[in-house]
Amino acid sequence: MSEPRDELLDHDYDGIREFDNPLPKWWLYLFYGSIVFAIVYIPIYHFGPGNLPKETWEADMTQWWKDHPPPELASHQELEAMANDPAFVAAGQATFNVRCVACHAADGGGTVGPNLTDDYTLYGYDRDQIVAVIYHGTKAGMLSWKDQLSLEQIYQVGAYVHTLRGTTPAKPKAAEGVPIRSQGEDAAVADASPEPAPAAAPTPAATPEAAPAPSAGEGAAAEPTDDAAVLNQVPAQVPAAEGGAEEGAAKPG
Repeated sequence: MSEPRDELLDHDYDGIREFDNPLPKWWLYLFYGSIVFAIVYIPIYHFGPGNLPKETWEADMTQWWKDHPPPELASHQELEAMANDPAFVAAGQATFNVRCVACHAADGGGTVGPNLTDDYTLYGYDRDQIVAVIYHGTKAGMLSWKDQLSLEQIYQVGAYVHTLRGTTPAKPKAAEGVPIRSQGEDAAVADASPEPAPAAAPTPAATPEAAPAPSAGEGAAAEPTDDAAVLNQVPAQVPAAEGGAEEGAAKPG
């Protein structure tokens, strides 16, 4: 098979002449093949039964979570029983001093992460809430420790973090979150809360006759809502963060 002859086209640009060289056969075959592939691929995977790569990944991950469900974390009462062992809490302190001091400081006063010693909390102060934050991480930037610490180590760190409230750090970070309302403390907080201001008298209606009061069956006014209680309805489990700066252990207060 003879080589194709270069043909000089009849036009120039500032003395530059152009040759009409045919494309290589392998390139043309590849180009035509991609057209045929697109004609088959697009109807099947964009409009037909085929799954695109993202859909396949999501289906695989859904099945994986079904086959590998996350463990059920211990309850507040179970964690409280574990924390009665001083050696258990001491082991948590040792882990905290290695893993958590970068974000929370050695005394819990907080650096990148929040202050763990004050009376305020971002995600709840109950023991199960602290453990859930350590296990799952937060969207605010704290990583999930479930792949780096064993479940027992997470329980130990949670027990130690719970003891930090009320201590005096060297350089405490400003308070974040809402006042702590942990189990067993609701009544004390409610007693210390100031009395609500009396409601203002209703403004008389501009019409000559006042509207009749609703009967008991027609829907009475809603009870006042305790805003502090609503703010402290924190879920026991916090979803994992997707990237971001590491914060170390949980923020109980």
